[in-house]
Amino acid sequence: MKKPLILIVSMYLGHCINAQERAGEFTLRQSFQSKNDRAEPAEISFSKAKGKDASWLLNAAIGYNWNNLTKNSNNGILIISPYAEYHRNTIVGKEQNNWQAGISTEWQINSIEMGKSSWSPLFIVAVKYNNDNVKDNTSFQESVYFTPLFKGRAQDPKYFLIPNVYSKFGNKIQFIYSPYIGFENENRIDTKNSLEKGNIYRFYTRITATLSFYPNLKNKERSFEINGDLQYRNNL
Repeated sequence: MKKPLILIVSMYLGHCINAQERAGEFTLRQSFQSKNDRAEPAEISFSKAKGKDASWLLNAAIGYNWNNLTKNSNNGILIISPYAEYHRNTIVGKEQNNWQAGISTEWQINSIEMGKSSWSPLFIVAVKYNNDNVKDNTSFQESVYFTPLFKGRAQDPKYFLIPNVYSKFGNKIQFIYSPYIGFENENRIDTKNSLEKGNIYRFYTRITATLSFYPNLKNKERSFEINGDLQYRNNL
């Protein structure tokens, strides 16, 4: 029996600012639902199996990050990012076709980089317009997420349970995780079913984690990462 021929082409593209050096820059990423230095790269994937329809996946967002940070600043950090996103998936059962446009802000209350504080709350607040062509509705969406930031511990592995801090186990393994908690509001202004119009409030929690192997290799082709992303939403 001949095996079907499957062609898969994937690309990951990303470019984010270095907030300590520049006041603003364009950024290409997967979405604006996470803090800037933990943003995932934009994703493009195309697959074609012999005798079957081709399918492709696109998750991309482009925005402009402006921040108030200077090298001598002891204040908090504010990043404002107007952006546009497009998400497309043609796989049967997982169809997705929606675009978004809005403004995302990232507010770090204390400047732990300058040694002023050992930790800081970080809030990610976003307002966006969403057009979902699969569910056939349009809406305005607002979200507020929180995650704690802590001063680095020189990557000491005994502090690996502290969120948003890198921990290194020898020279071969590096680990970091980021928990989020917050609320979302979706105001559906145009729907296929008129009964679905109105506001929906949600509780939101998320944990992302990255396990890197051989992170110090100059030849990045020999290093690799395992990324996990767990999200939970519940209507209030």
